[in-house]
Amino acid sequence: MKLNLKNIVFTCVGLLVIGLGIVFYLSKKEDALFLKEGIRVKASVLSTYKNGTRKTPSYMMDIAMFTQGDPIPTTKTDTIGKTATEKKIDEIFDKIKLKTTMGDYVTTSVTIGRTEFSTYKPGDTLTVVYLKDDPKNVKILSHIN
Repeated sequence: MKLNLKNIVFTCVGLLVIGLGIVFYLSKKEDALFLKEGIRVKASVLSTYKNGTRKTPSYMMDIAMFTQGDPIPTTKTDTIGKTATEKKIDEIFDKIKLKTTMGDYVTTSVTIGRTEFSTYKPGDTLTVVYLKDDPKNVKILSHIN
């Protein structure tokens, strides 16, 4: 009877270790995808709050950001027949034209650790990463770097 119990315990512990390994692997794989294909933008902290119980709290942060807009095709201004001053002005304006359209305004919640909960305050900015198809699913860049 004891031998059976040892085998059961050994099997359960083994399955638990394998399960944790799979979760860790999938988490790292997702982080690698965010680093490779993710879009980095600045986000503003709206609020931080604590969920869960006193013994097992979870810390959350609400953030707001603009997604990256679509690229705007650039064209040089036609300078035929213009004076040197007009050409210089056109050159200056060509340099300051917007490169992308305004993206969408998104608010979402991010899980943070206890340290970030104490560190970040409303109005602070941080860099987040999101995938183009799912801008509400964000990761804090410093967490995956």
